[in-house]
Amino acid sequence: MEPRPASTVILVRAGARGAVEVFMLRRSARSAFAPNVYVFPGGTVNESDAHQAAAPRELSRLFRMASPPPAELQASLVAAARRELHEEAGVRLEDGWPLELFSHWITPLSISPRYDVYFFVAAIPEGQEAVADANETHDGVWLTPGNALARAENGSFSIIYPTRKHLERLAQFRSVDELLAFARTKPVRTVLARGSEAEGFALAADLEDAW
Repeated sequence: MEPRPASTVILVRAGARGAVEVFMLRRSARSAFAPNVYVFPGGTVNESDAHQAAAPRELSRLFRMASPPPAELQASLVAAARRELHEEAGVRLEDGWPLELFSHWITPLSISPRYDVYFFVAAIPEGQEAVADANETHDGVWLTPGNALARAENGSFSIIYPTRKHLERLAQFRSVDELLAFARTKPVRTVLARGSEAEGFALAADLEDAW
């Protein structure tokens, strides 16, 4: 079965002393995929997303990949990112608000269902608040990537492998501006992790610090 296209938004803000904080949500216990784990807001592309227009220049800037998805899917992925962020966290990113492509991960072959996920990053617009929708998601929380990783390590904050790898990378940045500047220029390489839930996952050596 082919993986379903999906979009995720890493929503960030400046916390204490300007430190990067990310907004995360606990998925519903009823979720077919990764129930009860903390994730960034996101979901699969749906039919309504396919009817959203996007400027070709903006899409070519975002999807700077060796093998980008078709232009029609690019527009759908951006629309899905904005829609899912609003549905799950109540945050609206108006057209023109900076949204950067950060990474592209495909669910490992050992997992079902599978998703073809494009991770975007954006700063929360001034004057808006992020709140879990209390249906698909619960327990919305702002925290630094380092704090999230520490809580995951002590067992009080359940996350999956791709989320952990993103948090590890986000923890390297000292400010939101530094993170967004990096996102605007970083190469985006497709990641397909190896392994299984029982045995654990790993990245190919050439991808570990280069995705």
